Amino acid sequence: LEAQTNMRCLYIQQNLIEKIENLQHCKMLAVLNLESNRIKKLENLDCLEHLETLHIGKNCLSTYDSLVHLINLKKLSVLSLQNNRIEDPKVAEIFFQMETLRVLNLMGNPICGKLRYYRRTLTINIKTLNYLDDRPVFPRDRALAEAWARGGPEEEAKERTEWANKDRKKIESSIHYLRTLQ
Repeated sequence: LEAQTNMRCLYIQQNLIEKIENLQHCKMLAVLNLESNRIKKLENLDCLEHLETLHIGKNCLSTYDSLVHLINLKKLSVLSLQNNRIEDPKVAEIFFQMETLRVLNLMGNPICGKLRYYRRTLTINIKTLNYLDDRPVFPRDRALAEAWARGGPEEEAKERTEWANKDRKKIESSIHYLRTLQ
């Protein structure tokens, strides 16, 4: 990889790789696919200053320490960690510190069931998140989660009512406009 200084994408999935190394010459790398290997710890990626997308599902990642290196990846916006062995709820703190994270996939990891209020917690604490697991984080979802964080189920119910009223007004406005066209 020494001569690959301008390479933008590297797909090395399904290669029984156990350690991430020798990428320091790939300064322009933006997409890295390491899925279906035997990686137990994320390391040696902070030399990839332009890394935006990391696919590292179906590996052996499980602990906070095995993932903490993600904090150093300042431009990472797409992170796929599905079907690893991640179960420690403390791992979520890593994602909260990732300022550019827009897409996160944790499906198939025990953390999804162990982190209390999983979807709400991640939505509230990762302000840039647009997509979590298998579905988008819509503005309505974020507003409801933030309302819940402010005041629990009562505040969430109020926010839900406000969104329903906004939707109803939009529909009524559209119907009114269509009637004026006749």
